[in-house]
Amino acid sequence: MQTRSYGQIETISLVIPFYNEEKCIPALQERLLPVLGELRQRGKVQLVLVDDGSTDSTLACLRERFGALPGIETTLVEHGANRGLGAAMGTGFGYCKGDVICTMDSDCTYAPEELPRMVDLLVKLDADVVTGSPYHPEGGVEGVQKWRLLLSRGASAVYARLVPARLYCYTSFFRVYRREWAHSTFFTSGGFLGVTEIMIAAAYGGARILEYPVRLGPRAHGESKMKVARVMLAHVRLMAIVALFNLGTKLLSPARPKAPAPDPFQEQLYKERIMLDNLNAIGTRSVLGRA
Repeated sequence: MQTRSYGQIETISLVIPFYNEEKCIPALQERLLPVLGELRQRGKVQLVLVDDGSTDSTLACLRERFGALPGIETTLVEHGANRGLGAAMGTGFGYCKGDVICTMDSDCTYAPEELPRMVDLLVKLDADVVTGSPYHPEGGVEGVQKWRLLLSRGASAVYARLVPARLYCYTSFFRVYRREWAHSTFFTSGGFLGVTEIMIAAAYGGARILEYPVRLGPRAHGESKMKVARVMLAHVRLMAIVALFNLGTKLLSPARPKAPAPDPFQEQLYKERIMLDNLNAIGTRSVLGRA
């Protein structure tokens, strides 16, 4: 897929999946409403909430808290049974009307207040995907379980060696996409692995991917739904598939030239970012990929 030049945003869609998150919803509403107001300054806003088969009162809480927001089109979708994060993401994509599509977790482990800035970067730097990266040198992690960090950070380090886009993090759900790249055909897993699959598909498809330094924090309520052994095994399988794909491509193209050096416009990214409101606190430079 070829990238193209983009103008102003018409509609921004925000997809948030939920699974037994009734305790998180009040805090999410408090933090998200000002963010939605900021996004409305950039275009129309659609909020797509996917209840992934919750067995608590998540669905009722969503109707109560987000059912009638002034100036916001709210789309509430219900899975009859729990199908996983990837399935909820795909369902959400199918209901999105925006030319820019954002995804975030319901537990606010990534600060939703960063979304408007990520949208600004997507537009201003003509990117296809902006992905939140806690493992970027200017990002950070606070109060997160060691096993989760080991799995996520370790997997991302391996993918960075295998995939054309040399990113610090492949597992973050906190992202902003052009509509062309937010589609269920780009991933197959219905679970957590779908978040990585869609990023790998974008990298091999030639998408222009920007990493945005963010902080990953602990959950304030509830616990992670991730099944560690299952997710780890799924990552190992995906790594093997990517490695075999690379090997097959190399064998079919023995005269293939060496990959070019990373895009040499690091300083330009910094100059562009510094023009955006309140971005000084993010760091001293923006990175496209990793050398």
